[in-house]
Amino acid sequence: MNRLPSPGSDDEWIASTMEVVVDEENTTNDGVVPRKKLRLSKEQSRLLEESFRQNHTLNPRQKEALASQLKLRPRQVEVWFQNRRARSKLKQTEMEFQYLKRWFEFLTKQNQELQ
Repeated sequence: MNRLPSPGSDDEWIASTMEVVVDEENTTNDGVVPRKKLRLSKEQSRLLEESFRQNHTLNPRQKEALASQLKLRPRQVEVWFQNRRARSKLKQTEMEFQYLKRWFEFLTKQNQELQ
């Protein structure tokens, strides 16, 4: 992985709080530059998680305020919340599956004992 500097003076504040990473395996032969993946700082992640615990969705005003506080673009905050909601839903589905699996095993065992 190569660490690249932020691509412009307007984005210098992003570089101070985030690590810009390019995966060399994703480079193409036609000269197309791969998308850069921004890594959130621990403090940014903590604040985003704290905000998510309070409210799973943000209205535009909340999104703007949080983006400003974190020195991110509102779209980055929006996408983070979308991804976090998806992870939360997946985790909930996995937990429900495990519960139903254990319940099924219990009922199967109980059924066998009754026969």
